Amino acid sequence: MTWADGTPAPVGGRLGGYIGADRVVMRPAIAEFDAVAAKIAEAVNTAQQTGATSSGTPGAPVLRGDSALTLRVAEGVTAADIAAGAPGPSSRPTPRRRAEPCSSRPR
Repeated sequence: MTWADGTPAPVGGRLGGYIGADRVVMRPAIAEFDAVAAKIAEAVNTAQQTGATSSGTPGAPVLRGDSALTLRVAEGVTAADIAAGAPGPSSRPTPRRRAEPCSSRPR
């Protein structure tokens, strides 16, 4: 804290403890949370761009924001916008045939 003329104001007691905790603990923790949030958004949106939606279109970014406070799902995103498939002619998995029942029993 500083006085109006810019000289440091000594702060002690409970208020000094709160200010010290803010500077030493809270601000660095918030910066770390913000960095993690930005990395999550980047990783999810990058994965989205490499995949395809159920209709075969490339995925678009689904997360917005660059801090823990602002990170959110982008406006208007629905389940159909999630790019969970591989890009290509068909992003739907090939259906598997059912296995034929075994006609002989093991002895």
